[in-house]
Amino acid sequence: IAQEVNQVFPDVVHKGENDEYYGVNYSEFAAIFIEAIKEQQLIIEDMRAQHDEELAELRLALDQHVSNSSTEKERYADQE
Repeated sequence: IAQEVNQVFPDVVHKGENDEYYGVNYSEFAAIFIEAIKEQQLIIEDMRAQHDEELAELRLALDQHVSNSSTEKERYADQE
């Protein structure tokens, strides 16, 4: 496992005395995980803002459609 981890996170892997065995300093993963969570949170916040903006646009379009539809119904009713 340590050799595989070494390919991605070489800073947390150390070699044994005779360089035959690798070891992983698991406590160093905490900082990596914290940074990853921070990055993920920024992505979530950006996606939430984009979602809120798109939802507001859809609500506006729906309101306009309903308003136009009501106006057309009133015109049709006046013609009868």
